[in-house]
Amino acid sequence: MDKYSAIIELILKLFLKPPLYIAVFASCMIFGMWIKPFLHNKKACPYVVLAYTLAIFYLQLVPWNTNKIWDRLLAPSLAFAVMYFMDKRNMKQKIFLCSIYELITWLIAGIVSELRLFLGDITDTIELFRTSVPAILAYLIIEQILYIALFVPMVYLSVKLLKNVYRCKYEDLSLNELILLMIPLITLILVRHIISAYYSLWNEGIANGSIQENIHANIFRFLFYIGAYIAVILFITTYQNIKNYEENKKLEKLLNDRIEDTKSHINEVEKLYVDMRSIKHDMANHIQVLKGLVEKNDIKEAEDYLAHMDKQVQEIGLSIKTGNPITDIIISEFDKRFKTDNISFESSFYYPDNSKIDAFDISIILNNSLQNAYEAALGLDNSYVKIRSFMKKNIYIIEVKNSFTKELTKDEDTGLYLSAKDGDNHGFGLRNIKTVAEKYYGDIDIEIISEDVHDNKIYDEFRLLIMMQLA
Repeated sequence: MDKYSAIIELILKLFLKPPLYIAVFASCMIFGMWIKPFLHNKKACPYVVLAYTLAIFYLQLVPWNTNKIWDRLLAPSLAFAVMYFMDKRNMKQKIFLCSIYELITWLIAGIVSELRLFLGDITDTIELFRTSVPAILAYLIIEQILYIALFVPMVYLSVKLLKNVYRCKYEDLSLNELILLMIPLITLILVRHIISAYYSLWNEGIANGSIQENIHANIFRFLFYIGAYIAVILFITTYQNIKNYEENKKLEKLLNDRIEDTKSHINEVEKLYVDMRSIKHDMANHIQVLKGLVEKNDIKEAEDYLAHMDKQVQEIGLSIKTGNPITDIIISEFDKRFKTDNISFESSFYYPDNSKIDAFDISIILNNSLQNAYEAALGLDNSYVKIRSFMKKNIYIIEVKNSFTKELTKDEDTGLYLSAKDGDNHGFGLRNIKTVAEKYYGDIDIEIISEDVHDNKIYDEFRLLIMMQLA
């Protein structure tokens, strides 16, 4: 076989290493696909992937002592460092994202490697693959191609699965949540170190002649990789289900709060009607008093009495009329709040006549949209909120505009914007509005417009359109 040695060495260089590099490069690109949805600064993604790729190829070309656990942390650590400097939001989540990707790729590599070992054990029993150089070379090439054909799609599909399972893209993990998620990952990473040590000892034994046989496939190792992979997916799925349950509870609480708001508005309307009935009841007395003052020709006293009556009526009445007592109360209360906080407010909202739209549903839209607008405009110079409604054929449209300068993030799952306010309830308001619009076979549309207001300072305008079918 000496005459074939040069040819064998050339073929090994040409056909065995490149497929490995292709698989490694593909896994680096898939890492970018995995991490990008969680980055607020999307421009950071290429730099994160570049750092990760350089580290991976450095380990391939200039390998460290792969029996050390720190070697495997080089690539995710560099990727995390780039994210830290270019996208500092949700850093605890990014620790988890880098760790879970490293773990998943290792488990898939383990599954594929065991399949290769099973194939190798089978070919070792065939004399052709022990004596024929062309057959051995053909097997090695096919083995590498098979590795790529299994490894790359499995990593890609796993990332797609994880992205569907783990949807908390813009919610920072608490320290307790990070610890909860990392405990099983760290356990498996330690097991990885033990298995790597096993392979290293076996290879050293082959090198020094104390072990004659190559590493054989092991059904228990194979089942461990499969079981660990399934366990990781199920663990993250369970965690996400818990988060979904908590989110639904928050949505339920917000809905209950809106119901309480509506009850409060109804009480205000009832109180208004009681006050109006009281004035009506006293009107005969007021007229008699005014008649007496006119008969006495006491015009100044009559004018003062009328001014007092007018003030009393103004205090009882609402600042804005919309055609519905519930929406009158809601918009009038927000009007008072806007004036208190020096926010310019314009309203040309009218409740649709003779429609089947429930006033309770309209109240959800108004409360959520005006509350969001209030929070966005609060504290800004020359801030404003505008609301109007109009008909377009059988489509009833509500438009809310407001100034803002706060940072907005778009949730790629829902397509809705999340505000930068603190707390866990950001994003629920628009979701509630969209739910109501869809109830009436409609939808919402959002537009962000930047415009120079004054002093060369850019103020953004947030425009929300809510569309509902009336028939």
